[in-house]
Amino acid sequence: MKRILIISCLMLSFTVHAFCQRAAVESAFDKYHINRIAIDSLTQHNELRFNFDLITTIVTESSQKIYKAHHDASKTGEEAWALQSVNNGNPSGSDRSTFKKQHDQHIPALKPDTSTFKLVKDDGKELVVSFQYDQTSMIDDNKFMKDCLVKLFFDATTGKLLRSEGSITNSFKIKMFKANYLASTVIYQYNEVIERYLPLKEEVSINLNILGSAVDMITTNEYSNYQQP
Repeated sequence: MKRILIISCLMLSFTVHAFCQRAAVESAFDKYHINRIAIDSLTQHNELRFNFDLITTIVTESSQKIYKAHHDASKTGEEAWALQSVNNGNPSGSDRSTFKKQHDQHIPALKPDTSTFKLVKDDGKELVVSFQYDQTSMIDDNKFMKDCLVKLFFDATTGKLLRSEGSITNSFKIKMFKANYLASTVIYQYNEVIERYLPLKEEVSINLNILGSAVDMITTNEYSNYQQP
């Protein structure tokens, strides 16, 4: 009986703490007039709503590839993407296959777990909020993100989101590979008309174990010319 009571008290304490953290975040959003609709747009696929150009650069210790592509939201599935060049040359069949896998739209967008909201910093100039993703929104292809800690950085004077940062610091598996860490940064622009944040530049660094060696891979995505079809 005593053991059950202790466990119940611990669970209650955790629930109250999580509620207080979420309440503190909500209060900060209100204080700085942060648009919640725009924040919610971070978890939605822009591919479903916009035409845009994309330059993807993938760099490892031994190679670099630059993919230039255009996305047409009026089309569906694979037809929506046009891979225009790779390293300024015509894409090979292998290039097209790799690009297709990188932009597989069946993978759902990750959603934040509101119970993990935490107020990291609020000094009147910068507001920083952290959270983890809701594991119920994951499938096998992105379940490795369950341990990712995400931070949102806001300009407190304007209430606008400046960037997001994500990190996984413990080892994890991504498909057939073991990874040692992951770090990502996304810089956004705000569209006043549609109240939506759109990524301008995204950089993802990951350290993989391949054939017994640790290999760093950096992927940079640069978005431009957003238009609604």
